[in-house]
Amino acid sequence: MKRNYLIEVHFSLSDDEDFISQQSYQRMAISRLMEKEVIITHAMSTDNSRLWMVMRAGNEDSVYKILQKLPLFNYMHIQIYELTPDDSPMFALPRLSMN
Repeated sequence: MKRNYLIEVHFSLSDDEDFISQQSYQRMAISRLMEKEVIITHAMSTDNSRLWMVMRAGNEDSVYKILQKLPLFNYMHIQIYELTPDDSPMFALPRLSMN
């Protein structure tokens, strides 16, 4: 059974060319994970130093393996928190419409 995890990321901000060039690839990777419903939601701080994501995975190791594939992984300091089951609309199945 998949569980929900809150991932808090603090970026080691850098003027490094690699960091800057990888930012667009990072956004694309997150978008793909959202399309696959692996990442449920995410938010970036206005100064781009922090990222918060809610991710669905089987366990914490699976979360970490997914994060390792992100282009900016080497710049990330990561905290992972397992969330309790939630009945909020974000985690509910979509309602069926008979239209």
